[in-house]
Amino acid sequence: MTATTGPTPTGAHRSRAVERAVRRRSLAQLVRESAGFVFVGAVTTGAYLVLLFALEPYLGSYPANILSVLITSVANTAWNRSLSFGVHGNDDVGRHHLQGLFTCLLSMALTSACIALLAAAGTTDTAVRSVVLVVANAGAGILHFLLLKVWVFGR
Repeated sequence: MTATTGPTPTGAHRSRAVERAVRRRSLAQLVRESAGFVFVGAVTTGAYLVLLFALEPYLGSYPANILSVLITSVANTAWNRSLSFGVHGNDDVGRHHLQGLFTCLLSMALTSACIALLAAAGTTDTAVRSVVLVVANAGAGILHFLLLKVWVFGR
């Protein structure tokens, strides 16, 4: 005869306990992934702005934007791959980068549209342009996160 401290979960009780544990684990994973993604996004958005404004006088707005997005998207995908989504090693690295580049094309389209709108409005103030581009990148970042999570890394 063994002593027990209470009823042991059986049947439906066990299923609900497992379901709660999975939800807690999923929520913790989503928070970890989101925090890593926000950090990586902030750093690569800063790098994007530095590259854009450094290259713009030499290349023009659109070529500077395209080059800046391409450079930072490679870094963004590599960093998110390991930091945000915990994927390490060389398995599927080429596919991940191609898919990451595709998702960054959305950012390129959005930032190019913003640059066109700013130019049409005659806005040349760097602070205003920076704010608009950061907001555009944040909007694209949400879609980028979902595409990386679901399509690229299948989580």
